[in-house]
Amino acid sequence: MTVIATGAVDLSSTSVGACPYAATCRYPLAGPFAIGGAGHHLSMQITNVINSGAGNRIGLYTSPSNTAVDVNVDGSSDALIVGDYPLTDTSVNFYYWGPAFCCFTYGIFGSAAPGEAVCAYGTQVKPGTPSLIALTPSLLLAILSIFTRGWREAIAAFFAGRLLDSASLCATAPPSPSPVTATDILNLVSIGDPAAHIAAVNKCWQTVEAAAWQSFCECIPGSPVPISPAPPLVTPGPDPT
Repeated sequence: MTVIATGAVDLSSTSVGACPYAATCRYPLAGPFAIGGAGHHLSMQITNVINSGAGNRIGLYTSPSNTAVDVNVDGSSDALIVGDYPLTDTSVNFYYWGPAFCCFTYGIFGSAAPGEAVCAYGTQVKPGTPSLIALTPSLLLAILSIFTRGWREAIAAFFAGRLLDSASLCATAPPSPSPVTATDILNLVSIGDPAAHIAAVNKCWQTVEAAAWQSFCECIPGSPVPISPAPPLVTPGPDPT
């Protein structure tokens, strides 16, 4: 996923009026935000909801088609809006209808929707990248910043000293490994089960490559803006001990 926008909203300070997405609503609450190369599979994570009531709704919509997907935000619960939007739309925004309440925070994210190719014009090495990338502990910690403390240290310690060939790394879009779990980390640093250890090594190495791709490679630019690869994912779990 690519981050499109993050922020906070205080609904008590917005005005109510007619809009194309509901009979009456409060909009725009922020933005509009350019979709660019983030992709049209869009999601909005709503958190830290304060003083919401039953029946309140928040909608995510794209323009110029004004395609909308909405979700109930009841009580003080978090919510998630997810949908595939028209590939010709260029911006995304959100709206709200229901009684006024205080606040929530949000993040809007994009990835490739059906029919959208990642790096449609090809891939290339970012300018200034060396032909051989030495994976030092500090570099690994930097490119693995998506991991919590304890996870990234374990992966960095295991793979420190390896070399990456930038031309090979950037020849295609990055691998898409399944999310790393706490069990994978434990199997990476233990050889009690050799088969599980080898599987964890391969999976974590693919994750290192996918994370390194974000730092050292890029899509060849074109029009429309190509969809960027999503970074590797992590399944939440306890830090390894």
